[in-house]
Amino acid sequence: MKYFSVVLFLFSMVNSGFAAEDSLIFYDDVLLNRIQLSQKVDKNLDQQVQSISMGNVPQKSIPLAVGMSAIVPGTGQFYAKSYIKAGLFFAVEAGAWAVNIHYNNEGDKKDAEFHTFADQNWSEHRYWSYINYRSSQDLGDSPYPFENMEIMEFNDGSGRTWYLIPQDDYTPELIGQLRSIEGDFPNHTHRLPETMTQQYYEMIGKYPGQFGNAWMDATFNAMYSGFEGRITLMNDNYAQMRADANSLYDKAGYGAMVILVNHIVSAIDAGFTTRSFNRRQMRMSYQSRSINGEFVNMFGLDFVW
Repeated sequence: MKYFSVVLFLFSMVNSGFAAEDSLIFYDDVLLNRIQLSQKVDKNLDQQVQSISMGNVPQKSIPLAVGMSAIVPGTGQFYAKSYIKAGLFFAVEAGAWAVNIHYNNEGDKKDAEFHTFADQNWSEHRYWSYINYRSSQDLGDSPYPFENMEIMEFNDGSGRTWYLIPQDDYTPELIGQLRSIEGDFPNHTHRLPETMTQQYYEMIGKYPGQFGNAWMDATFNAMYSGFEGRITLMNDNYAQMRADANSLYDKAGYGAMVILVNHIVSAIDAGFTTRSFNRRQMRMSYQSRSINGEFVNMFGLDFVW
């Protein structure tokens, strides 16, 4: 606990005009007056100290300060009149929210960008056609699992070969039959979601061994794995866009983490700051000292915190 005293004024009664033969009597009278005055002052001070301490330094509620800073960091410190701390906690809060909002917005933009890219360059029609094609290669069905289905060979001059299901035969019933054999192929560990959820967009880029042949720059005659460059350029670009989006969301998450920590630390600090504020005291003091042979009355204020 810190302590210091401020002397407000000095009151000195000095009289050197008495005759030498009366000096001893005068000294005794002055000393008696000083003692009586000191006793009266001490008695009055005892009555005044409590009212000064309680009146000028009102007590603050520690639970209230903690709750305020838990909700809005810095407000508990402001309540306890610690304005510098209040400003620091509030600045951290504002900065963390700015980071969180900015990178979340940037992540949303990148997320929309790779969704659009996938919608334009990855096709369920190509995917289910590939599943149908693979069934004759890996499952031993001949020529394809559905006897009356004609497979349309498609070659765009780039050397990439497709065997697409004719559009007229590409029906929900056929897709349901293909879904039933989707997990029967070696290394096919996932099933394509029926709706275009976040998982849908994650899987088509993350697992080229199963979904890589459905990219526009892929071919049915190749096996993609994602390792050692065995991935199409579009698939690779798409994966990088998703990684960029995740990186932006990670940065937004750091902002959210700082927000949480700032609320906790500010709440704890508000409790200690308010307790320190409540311990502050202001007391009047009185001393009668002998300076150069004369008694001097000294009044002051003592501050304790």
